[in-house]
Amino acid sequence: VNYEIEVSDPTFTPNGGDFEEFAEVCILCLKSEAVLHYVIVSSTDDFMTATSSSPVYVGPLKLEQTGLTVKAIAVHPDLIESEVNTSLPFIIRVSKPKFSPIRNPLVFVAEAHIHVTSTIAGCEIHCTFDGADPTEMSPVCVSPVTVSTSGTVIKAVATKTV
Repeated sequence: VNYEIEVSDPTFTPNGGDFEEFAEVCILCLKSEAVLHYVIVSSTDDFMTATSSSPVYVGPLKLEQTGLTVKAIAVHPDLIESEVNTSLPFIIRVSKPKFSPIRNPLVFVAEAHIHVTSTIAGCEIHCTFDGADPTEMSPVCVSPVTVSTSGTVIKAVATKTV
């Protein structure tokens, strides 16, 4: 009787999900001597797969683009290589814009100059001033925003095209 033993399938930590700015992904295998190979794929190149010729995993992968998945395979010299395992999708969102100054209560004399910023380089901040939820189609916010009407509600969203 000839027994064939396959190395355990790789796993992902975290395995997909929603993240702000980026996700750090670790690929793990129960067999410590196994070499892990991976590819990072978008929905447009989902046909790609991990093979023993794919890059070798050496540490956490930093994913900064939304909609990506990771495919990985474990290879061991004494075992049959694992099946290719695919992570769940990683959804990367730009962090929320920050407003300053923040006062409590928000009372200003004559007018207020509100800075609307983001920690993400290259993003655009879109604002509304009527309480409506902003989208990437809303006007681009030029900071500082001057508010001279009582009761003005500023809402902002940051977007970034990768």
